[in-house]
Amino acid sequence: MNWLPGFLGSSNDSFCQECSFGKRSVGTASRWHLGPGFALAALSVVSWLFGWNGYVSAFAVFVSNLYLVFVLVEASLRAEQERKFLGGVPQPKPPRFIEFPSRAWTLLQVQFLLVVAICGFANMYIKNGDIRYQGAPTIVGQADHNVEGSSSARAGSAPLVERMDALYYSAVTLSTVGYGDFIATSSTARVLVIWQLGTGMLMLLGVFPLIVGRISDF
Repeated sequence: MNWLPGFLGSSNDSFCQECSFGKRSVGTASRWHLGPGFALAALSVVSWLFGWNGYVSAFAVFVSNLYLVFVLVEASLRAEQERKFLGGVPQPKPPRFIEFPSRAWTLLQVQFLLVVAICGFANMYIKNGDIRYQGAPTIVGQADHNVEGSSSARAGSAPLVERMDALYYSAVTLSTVGYGDFIATSSTARVLVIWQLGTGMLMLLGVFPLIVGRISDF
């Protein structure tokens, strides 16, 4: 992805200089990203810890999704620009709408986005009440279905109410591991799962390539 160097900063900047937080303050562009990112992450964590209304978590996740989409659009527009060189050194591409944060602070923004996605959906799963524990899936349990398509094991399963269990299920869903010990038993719960998978795809397209591009700079 040829827009990654422009996103992550000039290639001739020293990473050690970027990481010298005591000598270099956070730039204006980085503050515009890190401020809302930290606020959304804090809102998601507090909502999960204290069991606030699920709409609060939904708002935080929705705003983070919009941010990821906007970053991808900005990066795509920059990719169409021709890179300029100064003294044989490639220069970062000029922004179309917004400045991206510096390379050092981008890694912190990634952590904020992960916290929003995991804690935000964890609280929404608890408030929904239709994520239920069914234990480890077995061949007998999978075959024991009635006419409506639900199993007797599912009918007596307990809802997801523990915060740590919700955090675990949210992390498993975001990583698309899917152990099968918790299941979505309603249409609303399945919509939440699909939403989180979509959020994970946005991160896969917009965040992970940035990490790979940052590592390749060494």
